[in-house]
Amino acid sequence: KELYLDQNMFYGGIEWINDLSSLEVFDAYLGCLGSATQNPLEPWACGNPIHNHSEEIWNGELPPNLWFFKLAAQRFHGKFPENINMPAAATSENDVRLHIEDEYWLTGTIPENIGDLTNLWVLYFKNTSMGGRIPESIGNLTNLFALDLANPDIVIPTGRPDEGFTGEIPPSIGNLTNLKYLRLHDNSLSGYIPETLCNLTLTYTYSPDPIDIDGMSYGQLKLHNNRLCPPYDFYLPCITELLFPTVDDIMYGGEGGVQDTSMCSTYQLGDLNYDNEINVVDALLLINLLLDYFITFPPGE
Repeated sequence: KELYLDQNMFYGGIEWINDLSSLEVFDAYLGCLGSATQNPLEPWACGNPIHNHSEEIWNGELPPNLWFFKLAAQRFHGKFPENINMPAAATSENDVRLHIEDEYWLTGTIPENIGDLTNLWVLYFKNTSMGGRIPESIGNLTNLFALDLANPDIVIPTGRPDEGFTGEIPPSIGNLTNLKYLRLHDNSLSGYIPETLCNLTLTYTYSPDPIDIDGMSYGQLKLHNNRLCPPYDFYLPCITELLFPTVDDIMYGGEGGVQDTSMCSTYQLGDLNYDNEINVVDALLLINLLLDYFITFPPGE
């Protein structure tokens, strides 16, 4: 029921995985899967890849009871499947995980049907060469505790420009009200931050024994090293309610992080919703701001 291929020199593909009908756990960390051979003369040296960048590394079908799937630090050079079928992600009572990490040459996009995996608890596509937009259907994963699409270590000799994930952050992420860990940093995400992120309860905890998943701390929100447009505190008003992290921590990663705002429109005085137009929507926003002010600070008090 459990198959652990951690820190070994197995090579070849994983097209056989769906034949293991009783498999519940597949954990493959650090090895030569995705390679045709293992070099016996040099430890941890893998042979040539068995896929090219246009080939899917398997057909996306997973065994019916498999609730833990991890590929990390292998040697896959092909594409992640365009569709993923993980039946346990809709039926299992376990904390279902789809964990792809440090697959530096793995290309493709997040499957559009990712939202069908409604019982997912952990979703990682971290440190890969995958890209494209984050599907709106990701907002269907209302059981999700951790979402990590960060690419902090993707400076690799692939010979291809690696942008990571692009486009806007889908507002549907605000549906993930069980989410406690959200990392989208080191990508090319653009546009404005959806205010729906304030639906999330990502308040950082100073507990000496924080919730931990494979070494990650409870309550993380990281958006630095993207192309997101300011003003950040306007689109994330909930930030002012948190003791930690600050706007700088989230948007710039503390010290050393950046946001490329060269594609952002120039702010105009009176453009209260930052859509590069001054219209009736801005007038309504101004009226609401004034009403809120006078309710909070009544005249004469």
